[in-house]
Amino acid sequence: MKKILIVDKNRESRLYLRTMLEEYAHDTRKKFVIYETDNGNEAVMMSDHENYDMVFIDVEISEMESAKATELIREKNSKAMIVVVSDSKDPEIRSRILRSGAEDYIKKPLDTDLFYSRLDNYTALIKSRRLHLSIHEGHNLYGDATYGRTISYFIKEYDVLAEFWEYYLLETQETRTLTDACRRCNVGKSILNSHQASTRLSDTVRAIYDISIQALNINVTPHIWIEESDKNIYFTIEGLSQINPDR
Repeated sequence: MKKILIVDKNRESRLYLRTMLEEYAHDTRKKFVIYETDNGNEAVMMSDHENYDMVFIDVEISEMESAKATELIREKNSKAMIVVVSDSKDPEIRSRILRSGAEDYIKKPLDTDLFYSRLDNYTALIKSRRLHLSIHEGHNLYGDATYGRTISYFIKEYDVLAEFWEYYLLETQETRTLTDACRRCNVGKSILNSHQASTRLSDTVRAIYDISIQALNINVTPHIWIEESDKNIYFTIEGLSQINPDR
């Protein structure tokens, strides 16, 4: 049974999201218990009494700024899957709320197929993060002058992929300011330059997760290397030669 909290000041939006969640639960034979509020303060207080598996929060909520509410909910429940659902076109708002502890961002109006696909990922991640997984310790392959830290994930199962997601979208946010830690993100040596580095890092991690899910679904085991210096994080994925890019 998954406990879900919807935080949105618009009653019609809450009803629409509830309906989609209930339809997904029915189609997949999952059990969801859904709670609602339009109020940021109330959402934080509700999190004192319930450990929610998923929290869907709009940018526009009552009483408390959404990024602050997200930060406080994350402090109370480090394992909750917090997702921003909003039609806001302000990239700074998106960046701020992701830095506050949200793990994903979905635009309104919701696309049914995309939303259901994300829910598949969310429920798999929630299941995996409840397990006690091994902690990766970085080791330096190239010397301190080049990279200060190197981490490797051999993605043989979904739980390891979930650990990669959790480290870079949860633990990393808690231990450092992403904007300072990642001014340029490199995927396969393609450099991404942006003043909103934290948003780009979140987008990069989600893209790698989606690619790796597709690989696991066809029994391909990718290998993710993450190499970090003081100002850059470099992501490289190996072992994808068996994947048809047209699929």
